[in-house]
Amino acid sequence: MSNLANSNLTKGKGGINSRKKKVFSVLLILVLSLSFTACDEDVDELIEASDMLSTAIDEEVNNQPEKITIEEFNKIQNGMTYQEVVNIIGGEGTLTSEYSVQWSTYQSFSWDGNHTGSSASLTFCNGILDSKMQFGL
Repeated sequence: MSNLANSNLTKGKGGINSRKKKVFSVLLILVLSLSFTACDEDVDELIEASDMLSTAIDEEVNNQPEKITIEEFNKIQNGMTYQEVVNIIGGEGTLTSEYSVQWSTYQSFSWDGNHTGSSASLTFCNGILDSKMQFGL
């Protein structure tokens, strides 16, 4: 398949993790500063609240869909399994359509790119990549 549009811009894999680290650092500073003015029971409650918030942040970060780059798209080849594709991209795609024709089941998945409107769409036949296309990656 031919590429509809190409760009040398790549996603920053550390974007979400950087945001998570910043939030965690702020929480740590908050807990430490309050511990100097609070009694032991209050500190334990603050630490427990901080742990709960950190867990919630982890869950939210892990629920964010992975974005695909042009470099990852170019590594993906027809004949690969869905899991091989997911391993390259680093996350699951969004199932956009599924249908069966005789003994074949077709599933199309999409991944967003880093730029507004950019995306990739991959179609698998019986779990094997049959076609791929991208726009604006």
